[in-house]
Amino acid sequence: MASEALVGRGPVASVASSQVLAEVRRLKLDGLPLDLAAVADRAPLAAAPVADSPRKIEAESPQALVQGTLAAIAAGDALALARALRGPGGSLTEDDAAAAELRFLSPSARAFWARVAQALEEGDVDWVDGEGPDEAWLIANVGGAAGSYRIKLRREGEAWVLAS
Repeated sequence: MASEALVGRGPVASVASSQVLAEVRRLKLDGLPLDLAAVADRAPLAAAPVADSPRKIEAESPQALVQGTLAAIAAGDALALARALRGPGGSLTEDDAAAAELRFLSPSARAFWARVAQALEEGDVDWVDGEGPDEAWLIANVGGAAGSYRIKLRREGEAWVLAS
């Protein structure tokens, strides 16, 4: 039974819960043979690595990072944007690229960043120190119902990254 396969065996034991069992029953999967161990052996455990973008976003200051981010958004470069989120170290993965696409390149995200770019062009922004020397805020006064957008940045080593 599928619901029995979900409970108490191997790596899936930690995900078994009454909610999962209820969903299995709701979907009427109880009668189906389900070998989760075989599925787990084939499933990737981590997202595949991806190569960095040839575009490098300068990150020596919060201002440079935001300008580089806006240029990468204009170019549609999800990998450069993923690096702006992750910082200079480590490998990027498919998950990083997908997260960057959602955060920067979706229609609503593009509208958000377009308003930030407009506020920068008009000089209607404030750069504010955060809690310590490794944190800063960009406050873009965009007007309207939103009023202002606050973007948190933090320093990791010598580079600044967009904080989540």
